[in-house]
Amino acid sequence: MTFVLNISNDACVPLSSGLLQVVADHTLQRSPAHVVTGRCFTAAMTGGGEIRSYPDGITIIIVGRPRFRSAEHEGNPPADGIHALYSVAAERLVEALSGEFGIVVVDENKRIAIAFRDRLGFYPLFYRTTANGLWISNSLKPILASGEVVTLDHQAVYRYLFLKAFESPDTPVREIRSIEPGCFLRSEDGRVDFKRYWDIPIATGAKNASGETQCKEELSELLGTVMREELMGPSSINGLLLSGGIDSSILAALSARYGAQEQETIAFNITFSERWKPLDESPYAEKAAQMASLPLHKVDFSLDNLLRVLPSLLWNNTLPTANSGFKLSLIAERGARHQIGTYMLGEGADTLLDYSWKWKYFNRLYKTASITGLLPEKAKRLLLRTGEKFLYVLEKNLVGKDNPTEILRSYLACLLGYWRWKGAAIRADELSRLFCERYRPTVGGELISTVFAGYYKRVDADELAEKFIYSSLKSYTPNQQLMNYQTICNYYGADMVCPYLDERVIEYCLKLPVQMRAGKKILKSIAEKCVPQDIITREKRVFLMPMEAWLKDALRPLVETVFSEKVIEHRGLFDVREMTLLKDQFYAGTFPSWSDIWSFVVLEAWFRINLDSSFPRLPESILDIFPEVAGTGLNKAACVD
Repeated sequence: MTFVLNISNDACVPLSSGLLQVVADHTLQRSPAHVVTGRCFTAAMTGGGEIRSYPDGITIIIVGRPRFRSAEHEGNPPADGIHALYSVAAERLVEALSGEFGIVVVDENKRIAIAFRDRLGFYPLFYRTTANGLWISNSLKPILASGEVVTLDHQAVYRYLFLKAFESPDTPVREIRSIEPGCFLRSEDGRVDFKRYWDIPIATGAKNASGETQCKEELSELLGTVMREELMGPSSINGLLLSGGIDSSILAALSARYGAQEQETIAFNITFSERWKPLDESPYAEKAAQMASLPLHKVDFSLDNLLRVLPSLLWNNTLPTANSGFKLSLIAERGARHQIGTYMLGEGADTLLDYSWKWKYFNRLYKTASITGLLPEKAKRLLLRTGEKFLYVLEKNLVGKDNPTEILRSYLACLLGYWRWKGAAIRADELSRLFCERYRPTVGGELISTVFAGYYKRVDADELAEKFIYSSLKSYTPNQQLMNYQTICNYYGADMVCPYLDERVIEYCLKLPVQMRAGKKILKSIAEKCVPQDIITREKRVFLMPMEAWLKDALRPLVETVFSEKVIEHRGLFDVREMTLLKDQFYAGTFPSWSDIWSFVVLEAWFRINLDSSFPRLPESILDIFPEVAGTGLNKAACVD
């Protein structure tokens, strides 16, 4: 579901046919956009959202699934309830809502527009102010197709290449910004301002004093309530991403317990070919599905399948996201054949309830290192950077499980504000050298560290882990996961829910004592009677993909194209010599990681889809994005799978 809204300072301006086609292309069905006009605005919607205009001059635009905290508005169309709330509460209406949504209220009589983004950031909202008015959309593509001039934001691109996602309010272009989660934009008579209405509720006071048994029962009941609400939605067929880990296995058990008779839940799991069997967790998923009496559909993570969904995955990157969406794209494509209406994901459990042992030592170091606060800021950062660089050299020469060098470097990186996202190997100073001379002086680690230093300062907590959780829920969760996943599901005609990221569950979990969150202790306690024992006791695994092997073989033509002198010089962002060196290091097997290389491929694909034509068009194959790879055998790559 996609909408675009143009508010004019004068009379409404019609939306071009090309722009309307861009809106329609956001769903697999490419359904025509529904257009609504007012005295000073024009809006278009496709794919299941809602636009309603009322006689009092108010228009409501909704994407997602807002829920009313009061039963007063249940049973009515969401727009009617929001219209009623606005008439009595104005912008405070959002306090009466929960769920995943993007909502815009246009009040023509007062010449006011208010755009609300949901609390966690499931649905993005972008805006652009112009001399003639204001654009708002849940996708960049319609705003880019408006014909207004844009310029690349090289500092935002730098942050993306380090973090592997764009940090709100960044986008690749200076003129378009995103509204942060838990905030709303208010436009009145051409003036635009912002206000935060919700924030991550890190508990700074006393923790939950109840015993472990009571907390287990309370959290289990709360998760059951959330699942019951989600399974009572309009969808008759639900999909569950069942990895074989404890988080999704608990959701499988709860969906079987609370699902209505008229609804069906289908579990999906990723499998690998014989060559990549060590990555395969499907035997555990089979056990969890069997215990929950759920049908299980296996989806093969093969090179052929990846190449088939890659054009839509790159198209659905509302903002470039380098290392997420592969698994969900494959599953959602398969789920479309079964008319899945809602996907349930176990995202959030790791962040909230997997308090790693290393944080205990981090907190001791953090309190000990607080003496560095007496040093001038410049000297403190120099000391931290020197230690981080030294440990970086050691880490590259020491390999092993729970490598203490890696853990200490992670700690110093936290203090510096340099987040080390999974899969990324490149350092901030190494990354800055990749930019051309024109931009190199204006990029650097400070562009990253200041963002996260702000997050750390915002949390008044003694535990460093609490600051980390806050930062993760503000950054990694919405920017790398939720926004990207939601766009993929919407493209295939479905919604997405993450029960562990329901605001009630977040608030409860953050009040639990640390010992109950260590190693998912409380989740394992909940799982005792509903999840196979070997899933509860097995060692945690992250989802791994053979992307490095594929990028060095079958997908190499994509890398060679993006790192070619012609493409680099055309884009004007990077230094040809440094980029060539980076690529050669990757193929030599010394440095960097596959996600560092892939982030450049995703970025160039985004530029080509969104900036290199007036009206972006949905690509049918990878050749529509990268015609240079024609004749390289890329589409016949299954032989190396």
